[in-house]
Amino acid sequence: MSKHIFTENPQVTGKRGNVIYSSLGGGIVGSRALNSKQAPLNEVQKRNAAGFAELARHRRYLGRILRVSFPPESDGTKWGNRFTRVNMRVPDLITTEPVNPGAELDPKRKATEEFTSTIDWTKAIFAEGPLRIPSLTVSLDSETRSVTVSQTSGTIEGTYASDSDLVYLVTYSPGSGFALLTRLKPRGEGGMSTVEIPADVDTADLHFYAFAVTANGKTTSKSVYFPAGV
Repeated sequence: MSKHIFTENPQVTGKRGNVIYSSLGGGIVGSRALNSKQAPLNEVQKRNAAGFAELARHRRYLGRILRVSFPPESDGTKWGNRFTRVNMRVPDLITTEPVNPGAELDPKRKATEEFTSTIDWTKAIFAEGPLRIPSLTVSLDSETRSVTVSQTSGTIEGTYASDSDLVYLVTYSPGSGFALLTRLKPRGEGGMSTVEIPADVDTADLHFYAFAVTANGKTTSKSVYFPAGV
């Protein structure tokens, strides 16, 4: 609410056009614009809203990871908004279908009540940046419930990479919300790393993503995806 001081008529109140005035005393009058009613969403808008809601739902599990993989941009855009913005642009990442096919849209119902969305986690992006993608392989042994990561050390001269770059592995189970961020060997060191999977996590529901980040944590590579068992 804005405030105005009227020297001649301090009792200005009421509605004028799209503005409501109210006396706050002492010659000060507050003003506020009338709330405009939002037009009902059409089908395309509701589909987008439902897809966004499904993607945003996973941020509650991924928050600690995304704070590392999506450092704030120079304009102040933070991890949560960066994650949803980047992934909403990925073709065919989100599939949205009506809950009741053929039914007319109800302007009073939320998008998530009329549409359901699923995410193709093989296409999800967990980091976005100009650094060179780390060189590694990921292998899951479902019997021992362990993940083995083998990294190749060294950098290519002239590329956007440094031996001091940190390399991370993201382990995520969308069904249970299990999310783990593991720091691997530095880019210049390479070697083997092992990650243990808890007994209550379905190994068939696991997805793996790797990315690199500068030692100061300000710049990342794009994430690379590794399916379970690969």
